[in-house]
Amino acid sequence: MEKKDFEVAHEIARQLVSDDTDVNEASKALEYLILCEDKNEFLVFLRKIIDNGSIVIRSDQTLGYYRNILRACNTHLKDYNNYKDMANVLGWAIRLMRYYRASGYIANAEKTIEAKDDDKQKPDQKGSSYLGNLLMDAMKKKNK
Repeated sequence: MEKKDFEVAHEIARQLVSDDTDVNEASKALEYLILCEDKNEFLVFLRKIIDNGSIVIRSDQTLGYYRNILRACNTHLKDYNNYKDMANVLGWAIRLMRYYRASGYIANAEKTIEAKDDDKQKPDQKGSSYLGNLLMDAMKKKNK
């Protein structure tokens, strides 16, 4: 994966955690992408769940998770045509979601942004750059 792919994974994870999306539902969506091996079929699957999901899904909350996943994929994965690249990015996003939830990273970042917005300052991006650098270093070591 390239640095930009990790940045996309970070954005997807940030969006899904901020939307309070269930990481298990995101994992199920990833499993379907891996099984179907096709971007368009994957997006159609997500739309079908949202449009007809009440047949198998009993919770509006779960349908909301799939709306969030589809929105994140349409926003951040639109330039990806290879399902393997999409699956890698989405897989990393899911890992990052778990990390963000466990560490409180997103909640802390949002508090920092709110505090700085109150002072009319720009939000600090230091944390996301640091995490991206850690991920890139880990991948370089793995590839050696």
